[in-house]
Amino acid sequence: MGTFSAYTVNQTSRLVSIIYIDNYGTVSERTIRPLRTYKGRNGYTYIEAYCYLRGETRTFRKDHILTWTGQPSQGVSAPARDVPAQPGAITPPLRVPVEKVYKPAEISRMQPAARKEPKAVIPPHGKKAPSGFGIFFRIITAMGFIGGILYGVWNSPGFELPDLLPDKPGEVYDPEPAARVVVKPAEEPAAPVTAAAPAVEEAAPPPPVTVTTYSEYRGFRIKVDTTGSESACTVEDLQISTTSYYVALRGINDLLFREATGMANGELENIYASADKDGSGALSWEEVIKFQSWLAGAYAYRFNEAALWPYQFMIQRGGDCEDWALFTCGLLRYWGWESYVGAFMPPGGYLGHAITLVYSQQEIIGFGSYSIEEHCYLNGRPVKAGCYIPIDYEKVGDISDAMEADWELKELFVPEEIYGRQM
Repeated sequence: MGTFSAYTVNQTSRLVSIIYIDNYGTVSERTIRPLRTYKGRNGYTYIEAYCYLRGETRTFRKDHILTWTGQPSQGVSAPARDVPAQPGAITPPLRVPVEKVYKPAEISRMQPAARKEPKAVIPPHGKKAPSGFGIFFRIITAMGFIGGILYGVWNSPGFELPDLLPDKPGEVYDPEPAARVVVKPAEEPAAPVTAAAPAVEEAAPPPPVTVTTYSEYRGFRIKVDTTGSESACTVEDLQISTTSYYVALRGINDLLFREATGMANGELENIYASADKDGSGALSWEEVIKFQSWLAGAYAYRFNEAALWPYQFMIQRGGDCEDWALFTCGLLRYWGWESYVGAFMPPGGYLGHAITLVYSQQEIIGFGSYSIEEHCYLNGRPVKAGCYIPIDYEKVGDISDAMEADWELKELFVPEEIYGRQM
């Protein structure tokens, strides 16, 4: 195994539930049993634990664990949780009073009756004036007639007797007062009643439609449920459920790589996954060229007696020719390419050189290759007919200065068979 700069082992670890965010921003909840923590050469602290979601031992970066539930490992504390705010009160609607409307008042006037001056009674010419008793009788009769008229006027509606006396002492009585105006208030009308319009119920929007599609990737079936702008991806065989199709592909690649190599190293898998620069979920030759160029600038040639596992090559930042070939084969294995380690020897010599050989059924334009026309055996191993494209350090489809074009292919190895072998 690799050499770690520092590590601690927790012998009494318990089951804990964590919420974990990976390098792609995907958040998942897992149940783990912490085994140990160690600090990598990159400065990050890692926790090695058995993951019950995956059913295997996995490595988690400590600063990517959002929360712990249960007994945490040494040096890990659970973050605080936010408390949601309480909703505000609902303000009741205001009631606006209706303005009352009044009709104009009815106005009536009453004019005082004009006074008539009494005229002298002049007996007709040639007739005798009435006697005193006759005059008295006529006066009584006239008074009765006038009294009846006054009684009728007095009891007529709307009549008021004019105020004949001054209101205050010293005021002079005006025998011709102005007409009095009597205003009757109009009856208060009832508030107009407006029939309420029937309530119109808005039709509820139709529920969103979920569209389900299926795709195949490296022998696994991926189910994608799309509702509006949201998607849910499921790989039932691996119990993967995520909102990102790319994360589902990453889970499949991780599993197949671990099964083929026997390695489970998250940092190494991140390096291999990052080679897919366009996020297409597949590796292209152009991306292989960029990866080898980066590798030549980040790692160095270092002599080793035994062939290094790819994660050992990553830790010590380099290796010799077979170590470089094995690290490149690890990239190709992660993305499902078929590759081998080829051992070449000069004519009559004994010091050889190892490179990566990528199998292809036919030649690829722009890339050199070694052709094998029919199935054969090499040192007792079967070799398929086809084209074998070389990758030698930063050279893709070509060889480096470490060997010559006339060197012969002596052996063809399956990469995983020579991990730790003396070369």
